[in-house]
Amino acid sequence: MDIPKARQRTWFLGVVAVLVFALAILSGCGDDDGDSTATSGGGDSTSAMSEELTPFTILHFKQHMSMIPIVVGKEQGIFEKHGIDLKFKETVAVDTLVPSVVSGDVQATTWTWGSLPVLEAGDLPVIAIAPLDQGPAAGESDIFEVVTLKSGDITSFDQLEGKTIAVSSIGGLAELQVRKAAREAGIDPDSLKLTVVPFPNVGAALRAGRIDAGFINEPWLAQTKAQTPMNVIDSSSLTVMEDMPFICLISNTQYVADNPETIRKVQLAVQESEQYARDHPDEIRDQLTTWSGLDQETAENVTLPYPATELDPEGVQEITDQLHEFGLLEEATDVAPLMIEFPLPEE
Repeated sequence: MDIPKARQRTWFLGVVAVLVFALAILSGCGDDDGDSTATSGGGDSTSAMSEELTPFTILHFKQHMSMIPIVVGKEQGIFEKHGIDLKFKETVAVDTLVPSVVSGDVQATTWTWGSLPVLEAGDLPVIAIAPLDQGPAAGESDIFEVVTLKSGDITSFDQLEGKTIAVSSIGGLAELQVRKAAREAGIDPDSLKLTVVPFPNVGAALRAGRIDAGFINEPWLAQTKAQTPMNVIDSSSLTVMEDMPFICLISNTQYVADNPETIRKVQLAVQESEQYARDHPDEIRDQLTTWSGLDQETAENVTLPYPATELDPEGVQEITDQLHEFGLLEEATDVAPLMIEFPLPEE
């Protein structure tokens, strides 16, 4: 199986910015600094018992909501049905994600679609194998929002010119969402004073007066609203585009080339799990209290991830083009070499 080879580029500083963004997006910002494996059991699947299961490990951040459909899919026996012995390995250290895939310690990890061009810039041998979730369509609740204190004076984005806004990182998808919102509100994006604040700390930073507005996503969005009344002044995913591709699984390009049948089985199981999540949202919400550690009341108010069952290369290209347009990617990038067909055709 031929895998497109990533083109070499020299702008490695972008890797650092996006890794920071990935940490803020994907981690629960917990205190645990080690890795642990989770092997929660899947359901029975008689069709899989007649063949040996292929081990496959996904590295993910602790409490990462985008993984919940995969967890439920494992519990439902979907991965066993497709011949996969799925295991999870969790971490709170962003710098372990890509190296773990490159070294072969794990077979896949979660990543953001908007960050793939930066990995290409570093000539790293990874490729996207499956979509996990996406942003909302028009009229649906967003999982990313820019908020201000309801007790304050700022009630719309056009009042933020020259103000301080918390973002999860500088130079990535978070900055794109805020900069585009500023332009659409009729203010100069360069007038914004961006400062990095982890999602769980946005509410405290607002209450302390250290920032005027904060960019935040779920589940910390629901937690922050529960603690302090907030104004929502921008639905940030929808500002970039409807159905914005968000999280994907990436794997080692050589592993994919050497194991196309395993990758196809994983892809089919992921696709089925994401569809199951769409059809059974209550089961996904129930996992928030165990997988994400939320209390029941907060879990009820969380906007759930939007499972993705199809690859959206056009959407990924649009995000990448916007990153370049706003100066957040040095070079225009063709995203086609950064992903494989989903699912792969049967050999």
